[in-house]
Amino acid sequence: MVFDTDYLGRSLDNRLPDVHEAVTREVKALQNKHAAAGRLKSGATLIAFEDIATNLLKSTITDASKFTFEFTGGHEPGALVYLKNFADRVQHLIWAEITEKAERLGLGEVSTNHLEKVRGKLDRASFGRFLTRDARE
Repeated sequence: MVFDTDYLGRSLDNRLPDVHEAVTREVKALQNKHAAAGRLKSGATLIAFEDIATNLLKSTITDASKFTFEFTGGHEPGALVYLKNFADRVQHLIWAEITEKAERLGLGEVSTNHLEKVRGKLDRASFGRFLTRDARE
């Protein structure tokens, strides 16, 4: 099937500002909640960052995958290239936001070690494995 690659690319690109807004909003809400509870500079915050990152990545890729499938009538190789590129940019965007906030909190070595765990989890939840796992469900 032939599909409009320009439209697909623009449609996926247009989702990025919403992803940035969502991760920023969720991280800020988490920071406010943890600051009020007196646990902002703790491992609980890092674990919550991990949850935000993973859940947002998965939901964003799921939505984009569904859109791409409906738009193209299937996950054709050409469409998958666009979807993979989008997923990589989403992962980078989420990673950058989480890393910046954790560093700003000054959590030191704990932050670095935990962020590497988050990075690994995002890699495991990335497009290829995520799509393959969903296809089996």
